[in-house]
Amino acid sequence: MLHAEYNNNTYTFYVTLKDAAYVDLANYPYSYLFKFTNDMSGAVKYGYGQNGIIKDRYCEFNIYSTAGGTKTESVFGGIVNFNPNGYWKYEIFLTDGGFSPCGNPNPTEAGTWDCTNVAGTSIDSGNMNVDVYEIKALTADTYLIQDYTTCDPPPGTGNYSIAQVISSRVCDTTEINPPRFLLFTRVVRNVNTNTYFINSIAAVGSEIRVYNANITYTHIITTQPESVQMNILPTYTLSQPKIYTVELWKGGSLIDTYNDFHPLSSSVPPESQSILASNNYYSNPTSLCDNQVTEGSIFFGWRAQDNSSGDYFQQDFPLEIGKLLVSEQVGEEQVQYTQNENPSGTNYIYND
Repeated sequence: MLHAEYNNNTYTFYVTLKDAAYVDLANYPYSYLFKFTNDMSGAVKYGYGQNGIIKDRYCEFNIYSTAGGTKTESVFGGIVNFNPNGYWKYEIFLTDGGFSPCGNPNPTEAGTWDCTNVAGTSIDSGNMNVDVYEIKALTADTYLIQDYTTCDPPPGTGNYSIAQVISSRVCDTTEINPPRFLLFTRVVRNVNTNTYFINSIAAVGSEIRVYNANITYTHIITTQPESVQMNILPTYTLSQPKIYTVELWKGGSLIDTYNDFHPLSSSVPPESQSILASNNYYSNPTSLCDNQVTEGSIFFGWRAQDNSSGDYFQQDFPLEIGKLLVSEQVGEEQVQYTQNENPSGTNYIYND
């Protein structure tokens, strides 16, 4: 167990990271991110270990105090205010990147994403990380979603990107231009499956097929309309190809083809992103299609790397987990008791 006295200028921690490391810590400029979680309050603090010394049997790092509030907490500077005092759980993560803002990851910050069309117009934006987000009200176009660090927000230089074409479809209820029989309304990412929610107005007996070279999922429509749920295996667990074709069949005939599914597990490494599903844009030249949704949309998920760019990473699992006791300085206890040797009044409890 580690020990520190609250508000000492420097806390020196000795840990045994090399026993759990799968890489050579001494010969590569890794950084070491400490995550501290208070046992009582649940407060979480982060700080990079400073002045690291990597030995054969142990590693030595410094974390600095806020010096009675005269210094501001800093993840990259390793400055942490251990208030409230007491027991903290600590975890140490290996990171790789430039030891500067937007170099190594900073879990207290988040980058942003921005979606633009071919003309470069911003359509929608938000903060990372993204479990599932639906970009709505889309017309026919090609859309690009990019992530940005906190140091270089839009319209700066993006890092990773994903793109989706939203096609223009005509709805006239014919076999050549069928109406929107299937509308993808929601996606839920789980560890082992993605659940796709589909509103169907297809005829009873129609079959939804979702497949690739490895596996095929089917659902037979039993009512009109019908709300359908399909659980699809995330692609990273399968060999190539990773995408799923989505089709609607009836009586052995192909009725329509929809945009591909790209499921993404909820447990993936940093900088994993995917267009989970999308709806094309439909125009309605006949009154038979007036009550249908015409706008397109995109569902995407993205596990970003906090504030940093995609060139850097934080290891998913900690190299070490342990306890840290932060004791109070003598005379500076957060709760102090005064001993009284003689009783005072009738409602007084004391030790004889």
